Amino acid sequence: MRLAITGKTRSGKSTAVHQILSHALRAQWAGIIILDGKGSELQSYAALEKVTYCGPDQLTQWAAALAHHANQMATRYSHLVDRGLRQADPADPRYLIVIDEVQKATRDKQHGKSIKDSLTLISEQSAALNDVLILSTQREVNAIPPSTRTNFNCWLQMLGAGYFYLQPDGDNKISGRTTYITPTDALARLASDQPPLPLELEHLPCILGAQPVQPGRAPVTIYLGEPGSGKTWRLAQHPRRRPRTIEVDLSQPHKQALTQLIEAAGAVVPARCAIPDMVEIAALALQAAETLLLLDNLHAATAKMIPTVERLIQAAGEVAMTANTPHTPAEHTKIDPFVSRGSVVQIQTLSKTQAIQLAAEHLPEEIVDPVATQRRIWDLSKGHPATVVNLATQTQRGSLEEIRHYQAPQQNEVIGIGPFALIALLFVLLLWRADGYVMTAALMMAIIFVRRLAIQAISQNRT
Repeated sequence: MRLAITGKTRSGKSTAVHQILSHALRAQWAGIIILDGKGSELQSYAALEKVTYCGPDQLTQWAAALAHHANQMATRYSHLVDRGLRQADPADPRYLIVIDEVQKATRDKQHGKSIKDSLTLISEQSAALNDVLILSTQREVNAIPPSTRTNFNCWLQMLGAGYFYLQPDGDNKISGRTTYITPTDALARLASDQPPLPLELEHLPCILGAQPVQPGRAPVTIYLGEPGSGKTWRLAQHPRRRPRTIEVDLSQPHKQALTQLIEAAGAVVPARCAIPDMVEIAALALQAAETLLLLDNLHAATAKMIPTVERLIQAAGEVAMTANTPHTPAEHTKIDPFVSRGSVVQIQTLSKTQAIQLAAEHLPEEIVDPVATQRRIWDLSKGHPATVVNLATQTQRGSLEEIRHYQAPQQNEVIGIGPFALIALLFVLLLWRADGYVMTAALMMAIIFVRRLAIQAISQNRT
């Protein structure tokens, strides 16, 4: 078996390793290699018989132990071929290799390449020799070499608070929650008379002490209103009564919405994961902690997303969602099942007095014409609360394009009579002495002044 355990910090990886070791260490092994990248979890097993233990500051010993094991595996595999066998006999010697936080070794500049080469060889030949390889890491990318990842036949995703998602090759996906266990508890099991479970894929859920995940029934609040009535703003103001809040926009594609939820919950989407599997991972990740789930734009969700929403409601601690007020039979078919199970908040537009009062609460202290600004905000917002607040918070001097002319009013300049008097004087001079050169110069000057006056008049009309 080649098992990879992934999950963020404090997601339950160490608990899963202790559960597995509490059974695995009671089996017969020719040798056991435990490489501890954390240094605080697996040290308790260092004194056991046949155990080779290396801590986080012993990467040289890591590289040497893995290289030695890879070399002896090559010899064992050669003997296996000489015997005409493709699979080791159950009576042949077997080895157990456990590496916690493997990324500490594979990313090391000095020993990383040697360790990755040894891991690749071990993962390729361990199946034929009946050896067991168990790795744990926060993320498989940049931690487990690609040539090693392809040889794992089981992935255990730890989602937090003990919730896990087990993906064995060619088998149904299994989800559940492992029982918490300490190194002391695991060592106590080693001394018990109970027979261990075989370290095989079909026994992994029992080895993990998996408890079934019980679906719940979260309280649901649904905000209904016409488009632009401020539903999203009201959703953002929903009371936070849970330790964790996750927001998801249902107008985006199904897989993208699930990925957003899973990553917001601190879990990781496995590679090549189908949507039904992602739904189960998302539900488990929600159950890992008391969560307020905010679902925006339920009306935009596709028909295939509706069962997903129902599953998420069962997993969350509390749910609030928004939707357009349904009018057509198709819209009622989508929205009504959620309306019937929760409390409904109908969002109404504000009156002019209410909108102006709301705008006044969010307007900056220094504006040139507050009354005109509030009136313009009312005209633009059409009484939608979120739009009122958005326009009001944008209203700095000249920052809101729609009401800029209220923020910096300009008075049209009065055109003086000086230029007209100058033109009249030039005209009199032309009549008195109509010399060709003088007339040309006078006309050029007149054109310059008239052009300047025209430009000023046009710019004043625009402002």
